[in-house]
Amino acid sequence: MKYKQIVALLNLLNVSKIGSQKVRSLVSKFKDVEQVFSLSTSELCGVAGIDLKSAQVIQSYNNFDFGQKLLEKSYQQNINVVTYWDKDYPLLLKKIYDPPVLLFSIGKRTLAVLGSGLDIIYPSENYKLAQNIIEDGTIISEFPLGTKPEAGNFPKRNRIISGLCHATIVVEAGDRSGAILTALNAVDQNREVFAVPGRVTDKQSLGCNRLIRNGAIPFQNAEQIFQNISNRLFNPMTPIQQSIRLDLSKREQAVVKHLSDEPIHVDVLCNKSGIEVTALLGILLSLELKGAVAQVGGKQFVLA
Repeated sequence: MKYKQIVALLNLLNVSKIGSQKVRSLVSKFKDVEQVFSLSTSELCGVAGIDLKSAQVIQSYNNFDFGQKLLEKSYQQNINVVTYWDKDYPLLLKKIYDPPVLLFSIGKRTLAVLGSGLDIIYPSENYKLAQNIIEDGTIISEFPLGTKPEAGNFPKRNRIISGLCHATIVVEAGDRSGAILTALNAVDQNREVFAVPGRVTDKQSLGCNRLIRNGAIPFQNAEQIFQNISNRLFNPMTPIQQSIRLDLSKREQAVVKHLSDEPIHVDVLCNKSGIEVTALLGILLSLELKGAVAQVGGKQFVLA
């Protein structure tokens, strides 16, 4: 996205109680983010998920300096801003339920994901580690600069950790560990989950052992992981899709043409395809069985 579009997107994300799903719906329909704030009530309410109250909150927003100041501050600190619609946005992350609308990142390789703004390292004793990662890796966050590490941020952070990966490995986890939430996110995202088994008397192995009892793969070595995810890494998706589409019915083709790597809600797909929702769900199920599409949660679909 261009500078002014990112500024408008930051302002839209700053609107109270709008959230990333509604923002994606608005941008998907109107493309030009800048025009959203000048839309009429009827135009706004015509977007999936936008009701009268949401429309009124958008129309009453007036803190338009917020986006520009935040973007300028980010650029001054050499922080990259990647939006959901940019080609640099991680493809795996795009396929999860409710992917972040934008990511702030600094550095490149090894990845660390924060539950705060990039300018607030938590806990503070990890500051030197963060600087080392920036030199040889990347720190990313969906939260703007200045965002404090509040408790509600970390479950949101965890979905990004698992969403960026083909597989999640839980090395140690107590009974109420946040790592368990990351593993559960990976399950929801249809990603592999590995856990390192531990002694039954070890409190830090309770979570890992419970994951294994519930179907996680006991971790042994790196080769084991490679064997489990190699098909996803090296089987090209496009040729597979092309061969599958030869066997699609006309109605299935009419649905597939509206799908891409970007998740689309079934209600939006219903409007675009003109197919009644009950019939559409049946077609989507058939497409899933053929391996042409995948559901990523929340009744959202992408090309497989």
